[in-house]
Amino acid sequence: MYKETRVEEHLNQLETKLKEQFSDNDQLIKDIKLTIQEHQSALKAVANAESNRSINDNYEGELSDEEKWKKEKEDEEVRHIRALAENKLPGGAPVIAVLVFACNRVTVSRCLDQLIKNRPSQAQFPIIVSQDCAHKPTAEVIASYGEQLFHIEQPDLSEIVIPPKEKKFKGYYKISRHYGWALNQTLFKYNFDTVIIVEDDLDLSTDFFEYFLGTYPLLQKDPTLCYWDDWIRQPEQRRNRACIRPELSRTRTFGKIGVSNGHFFEKHLKYIKLNEKFVPFTKLNLSYLLKDNYDVQFVKQVYESPVITYQELKSGPIVHEGPVRIPYHTNDIYKRTSKMLGLMEDFRSGVPRTGYRGVVSFMYKGRRVYLAPNANWKGYDPSWS
Repeated sequence: MYKETRVEEHLNQLETKLKEQFSDNDQLIKDIKLTIQEHQSALKAVANAESNRSINDNYEGELSDEEKWKKEKEDEEVRHIRALAENKLPGGAPVIAVLVFACNRVTVSRCLDQLIKNRPSQAQFPIIVSQDCAHKPTAEVIASYGEQLFHIEQPDLSEIVIPPKEKKFKGYYKISRHYGWALNQTLFKYNFDTVIIVEDDLDLSTDFFEYFLGTYPLLQKDPTLCYWDDWIRQPEQRRNRACIRPELSRTRTFGKIGVSNGHFFEKHLKYIKLNEKFVPFTKLNLSYLLKDNYDVQFVKQVYESPVITYQELKSGPIVHEGPVRIPYHTNDIYKRTSKMLGLMEDFRSGVPRTGYRGVVSFMYKGRRVYLAPNANWKGYDPSWS
């Protein structure tokens, strides 16, 4: 009883501290959000000026008829895409670009067919396919969709100078260059405020667009939210932000061979379960996912869960009903435990895959399990790798 009381007191103190922290930081968050908005507006104004000048400026020297025709076509396409970005939809609904990254997979059609079939509106979700590699068969597949999408091509196909020890990551360097170019085109040249990034080897659930529409207001309201990718686990990119993700994936990769040479496909990716039940996210109250609301309940739920060992979880039976918790105190313990459980055991700058506040949540034989650090967790340790 004494131990339970001490745990309850600790949780109450932790809950109070969290609430005080949220209150103290409320004004700071508002100021940061205002600064970000002002900065984005300034960047967009500069980008507009530069882009307009690019369209209207005369080229030095003479252009051939073919070059003139190509430039006029490109300028017209820019104006067309900008008009879509600035389109006002009924009820103030957002216009969200869908940016598909492609290279040399003719099977991009599998992804594009699903995007076109499932999107609720072409005006609300214009599709831009950005292609690297100059692979002609893939370009022909993309072009076959005509006015259902826009096809742009990354122009810099030069080799990238890479340090010898990074040579095996050459493909990732090229992908990074492609991402930077395409995102700059979409956000600054075409003037979209929001973009959904899709890679060319993804199957989609039927509620893919519904999910993003439902969570869009959260992204606008909560400055502690951000998009996700592997490198965003680094502190200088993450900046204490997090990502909301569905536990049941709304995408599944069918591309076994790629820049990672199928490294994770056989062990992990091919087992991804694609959601099959449409969820009306836009009709749900998702405000519980805002950080101020979510953290208090999350911490309470995790650390009130009974502690068990991996052996108890595996062998059972467990006398407790509901969620359970397996603690870890070092990166080695985490790696050993996650490996036994079939989880991906790697860290990036101290952040485990799918971790939130150091906690990795998963289902095991129908039971919720939290692989969690101590309740007095102080933050991620970048030395854990």
